[in-house]
Amino acid sequence: MILFAHRGASLIAPENTLPAFEHAVKNKVQGIELDVHLSKDGTVVVCHDDELSRTSNMTGFLKDKTFSEIRNADAGSWFSEEYKNTKIPTLEEVLEICQKGILINIEIKNIPFFHTGIEQKVIDLVKKFGFEENVIISSFDHLSLKTAQEIDPHISKGLLLSNRLVNLFDYIERSSLKIESLHIPYTFAEEDFIQQAHRNGYKVFPFTVDDKETAEKLKKSGIDGLFTNDIFLDF
Repeated sequence: MILFAHRGASLIAPENTLPAFEHAVKNKVQGIELDVHLSKDGTVVVCHDDELSRTSNMTGFLKDKTFSEIRNADAGSWFSEEYKNTKIPTLEEVLEICQKGILINIEIKNIPFFHTGIEQKVIDLVKKFGFEENVIISSFDHLSLKTAQEIDPHISKGLLLSNRLVNLFDYIERSSLKIESLHIPYTFAEEDFIQQAHRNGYKVFPFTVDDKETAEKLKKSGIDGLFTNDIFLDF
């Protein structure tokens, strides 16, 4: 049963920042989840939204900013004064503080904008740090997962879903994607679905669960792990 710190320890520190990931690592989480985009000049940056205004004092799209421009953003004051002037990190910086035993879920944010070449850059960084066995690459853009698979078929991949699909398992088979896990809204994680997923060889990781009652119910249904903002969730 794996608990992924969703965007790091995002109830303790501003999401997808080094302090959030440092808190998660310090508290010995089993997994962390983060989101990546490409800057205008091709740097892999860690941020959830494609637009900067929700989690920083900057406006505009990440894809339209150079990394040096993005680096000027204050990504902490919105959370609390304690984290004023916290920077938006690169994927490389996050991987530098991760430990070998942590499972790292890297979500490629390729919708609505397509970051050409991001899959290669992400996999190159994963290999630089020797995390090939500790990484899941996930995306709502299933073509991005296909690209990652073509670059390195051994990297684990998680299929992200926001809606229920007709004949999901037939779809995966026809796609030729070699998926290890299904990442679904927790409301989809009914026992019949989980059993069917397991019969087809897929782990099930629901998102995003922050209350003990829901987590306990999902655990009884047979999930393999979940994404949570609360790294101290106990169930």
